[in-house]
Amino acid sequence: MKKIILIASVLFGIFSIGSAASAAANISPRTQTIYGSYATASWTFTWSSTGAPYTVSFQGDTGLAYKTINSSTKYLSMDYSFAYQSNNNTNTYYPSILVKDNGDAVQAASAIVYKRLAP
Repeated sequence: MKKIILIASVLFGIFSIGSAASAAANISPRTQTIYGSYATASWTFTWSSTGAPYTVSFQGDTGLAYKTINSSTKYLSMDYSFAYQSNNNTNTYYPSILVKDNGDAVQAASAIVYKRLAP
């Protein structure tokens, strides 16, 4: 009987870890193209319910570290825009978000922004 309880506990633990690990954030649209030397990309960020409040951090792949853009939200989504500035003909950026819940579990997502001076 003890073996059955031990096996059931181990299996339950494995499935619990698997379900927590599958929680993920999302960025929509995943890919976009923006135009101009100063251009703004806009997204909707969503994440799984793992325990509010959530802290949302963003980095635009411009050489800057992650910046907290919402320090405490109970919601599972938010809209966000970020301005890119460059006089290069083409640039590709890989912005990303980190969403941390009240138990310090982290969800992450990334996107791609193609920036062109002209269409």
